[in-house]
Amino acid sequence: MNKLNVNNGWIDSSVDPPPLIKLKSCSANVWGWDGHSILIVSLFHEYDGFYWANCYGDVFGEGIIDDHYDIKYWKNIEIPNPPETRK
Repeated sequence: MNKLNVNNGWIDSSVDPPPLIKLKSCSANVWGWDGHSILIVSLFHEYDGFYWANCYGDVFGEGIIDDHYDIKYWKNIEIPNPPETRK
């Protein structure tokens, strides 16, 4: 079964964390569910482990590791293409 079709596209972060961006130590920004709230987060790999960083609602923002976020599920953020305009 396709993992994106399970649980409305939410993926268990303990089983399958978001992939890290090539040549970077973080993932792309994703939706994150901590059991109480939906946040925009990214996963960082530091020398001593993996940490979730809060992007404070900014889809294009950089995550800040400023607290212990226990993200249980994550989901890709799909940015739509702008509409085509004809002149």
